[in-house]
Amino acid sequence: MERIIYIVLLVSTIVSCTKLDEDPRSLISSDNYYKTESDATSAVTALYSNLTHNYSGVSYGVPNSGFSFLNRMPAITYGCASDDVITGATAPDPDYRAICGFYANSSNTKLQELWRQSWEIINNANIIIERVPKISGDTTTLNRLVREAKFIRGLTYYYAVRLWGRIPLLEQPTSLTGDLKVSQADTSAIYALIRSDFQAATLLPKNYSGAEGFRATSGAAHALLLSVAVTQRNWTEAVKQYNILNTYSYSLFPNYSDVFNPVYENLKEHIFDVYFTDDGTSGGTGNSNLLGASNAPKYGYKKGGPKGSANVQPNATLRQYFLKNDARTKVTFVDSVLNTATSKKADVYYPHFNKWNPLT
Repeated sequence: MERIIYIVLLVSTIVSCTKLDEDPRSLISSDNYYKTESDATSAVTALYSNLTHNYSGVSYGVPNSGFSFLNRMPAITYGCASDDVITGATAPDPDYRAICGFYANSSNTKLQELWRQSWEIINNANIIIERVPKISGDTTTLNRLVREAKFIRGLTYYYAVRLWGRIPLLEQPTSLTGDLKVSQADTSAIYALIRSDFQAATLLPKNYSGAEGFRATSGAAHALLLSVAVTQRNWTEAVKQYNILNTYSYSLFPNYSDVFNPVYENLKEHIFDVYFTDDGTSGGTGNSNLLGASNAPKYGYKKGGPKGSANVQPNATLRQYFLKNDARTKVTFVDSVLNTATSKKADVYYPHFNKWNPLT
């Protein structure tokens, strides 16, 4: 909602006017921001944060949201749309139930927030792709930053096209004064951009060191090109990308649980990680991983442990596919919950995901 405030100053003693030229130095916008290599680096780092920050949709007219694009979003949308995830019997959120029950409509606040976040990420990536090449600086660094932005744009479009199908195709930044009535594009055009973005990202470094480990790599780009090829049933391209990936040093951890242990992030089995921060925040703030809270039983796993909403949990049929002697079983699932009356654990019919819980 726009608010226009009219301020009328009636001063009878003023007989002349002085023109006031303001210099809004405290205002940071895309027009006055992209000036230095440091600006470009900060913008791309913020773009990664777009993937994990738990936005509150309340300020955008989307109540009861407060989760990030790559946090609970995939579990809620793609997970519930598959045979792997269901809403728990005690799930309080009607939007979760609607998505998992295949009766969600345009009023679903979770889908509204996912739609808004998708275009925010895409537009931020488009701004970087347009503005960074105009900056004077180290060409190698600036080119890398543009390729990272293309990787994230391609990733976001890849999620969006598989969920919604025909959607707008935006390759330039949009603004409040621009034409916001954009037609839907054919999915073939969307996939062409996705492949182009990931192909550009294959020129990224193979790896990074230290605190830079969160960045997209050439291996991640090839892995997603493989995924796209399989999705489109382009088997020749899939084999090509698979053979390229085999030239990288990816391999399995000896212990399956290490995949989910942050101590081993960005190591040999990780192709692309998104970073969450255990900052103690919840709802629509911070970068905490909220999957555990959505999946945890209402009364917790153990006495004094975290309690959840059971909004998202594995289908019992999926659990049955894992054998007792499978090393992945105990890491992936929890088959019992705390009985608050006896302070003992009790088996439950519906399991919960153990892999989403913080390792302690």
